[in-house]
This record gives sequence, structure tokens and C-alpha cells, in this order.
Amino acid sequence: SEVKSQAVMGHPPSIDSDLTLSSFLQQLHEANFQHRYSGKQQTECPVLKLDFKSMIALQSSLADVKSYLTHLPPYLYKRVWINADILSG
Repeated sequence: SEVKSQAVMGHPPSIDSDLTLSSFLQQLHEANFQHRYSGKQQTECPVLKLDFKSMIALQSSLADVKSYLTHLPPYLYKRVWINADILSG
């Protein structure tokens, strides 16, 4: 939400939601979405794809994404994808 200056889980044209990215990532962590795959084949681990639609959303989310990653072993970092369709051209 550009009004709240924090990323929310939604898809344009909707730019507001009750579920923030921060809360979503926390819920994934608590549910062991990717964390339970530590020590297993990385191909068994599901991919988390985050699709950002504005530079503001991306910039305001990087700290939350970094925090989520700190709970994963480094070899699973590549199982978190960031897609940002925000540059024109």
C-alpha cells in the first residue's frame, strides 16, 4: 500500500490489503514453509516467488525479505525469487 508505505499481498489494480508482506513472511516462517527443508535436497524445497509491482513496494520490503532469509540456510536462498516488473521499457 503506498498510503501505508509497506508492501501488501495483493495484485493490481488492488493496492491495499489487510495482509502485509511482513506478516505473510512471518506466517511462512512459523509454518516452516521452507525452513523444514534444511539439510535436504534444495530441489525438494518449494520456491517462494515475490512479485513486486512498484519501486516503493520493493524498497520498503527488502529488510523484511532479508530478515526472512536469515532463518534459511544459505543454500536455500536461491529458492526465494524476486520478480520486479517495475522498469519501463
